[in-house]
Amino acid sequence: MKSLVGGLLVVGTLTAVVPATGMATEELKFAGSTTVMEVLEPIEDVFKSQGMHIQIQGNGSSAGVSSMRMGMAQVAMISRDPTPDESKDFHIYTAAKDIVVLIVNSANNMKNITSNEVRAIYSGEQKTWPNGGTVRVISKEAGRGTKVVFDEVFGLIGKIRSDAAIVGANGQTVTSVANDRNAIAYVSYATAHQAVVDGEPIRILALDGVEPTPKLVLNGSYKLGRSLNLLYKPTFQAQMERVIKVLQSPAAIQGMQHAGVVPTTGLSTAQR
Repeated sequence: MKSLVGGLLVVGTLTAVVPATGMATEELKFAGSTTVMEVLEPIEDVFKSQGMHIQIQGNGSSAGVSSMRMGMAQVAMISRDPTPDESKDFHIYTAAKDIVVLIVNSANNMKNITSNEVRAIYSGEQKTWPNGGTVRVISKEAGRGTKVVFDEVFGLIGKIRSDAAIVGANGQTVTSVANDRNAIAYVSYATAHQAVVDGEPIRILALDGVEPTPKLVLNGSYKLGRSLNLLYKPTFQAQMERVIKVLQSPAAIQGMQHAGVVPTTGLSTAQR
């Protein structure tokens, strides 16, 4: 079940689950990246089968870390690398590898985009498509993990054109592109792939002639890959071990693969 609570997208039931045994289910609160939220949502039942009910707030990577710091969530979900301070203060578990992709409306004939074209379009140097249409640039709001990765890879930190439309969640990004034949945006591959399957009029672009596939991300050929990380306080280590056990189970791995990400079992770190 999805609902809006205080402007945040919440996935899952907000009441405690009581199985037939009469024993209350352990309730865990996750907050942060909507990309990670979309990976965890399909495997919610896997957690329930192991006596854990996950409550998820999709409010952006940095907001998720703030929620965890303030005790409003036990686990922060981030779709970027942790900052030095985050690495020092919290333990980190890398749940999966994801792909960031460029998308355009399906009416756009473009199938490949170069890194130089991305920089030119997003900095404002290029303002029209080859067919003469005015490019509508869509970017992410500050604090979103997808934006951090995109800006760093293309050297666009502080350089995004001032007239870019700013959106938040992945679904909003897809809708914006689907409704504008001149739009371009960047989004999680899992979201874009599902949108294509659902019949949304968008196209996923190759980057520098390389298709965005899990294999090509893992071998480094496609450069817009990123880690999907879970951050938690050292005092939450015992409970987190149970979460990690669920994430490494065959059912959870299958669910994450179906969501379009590459599970990274074994990439667990405990850093202070």
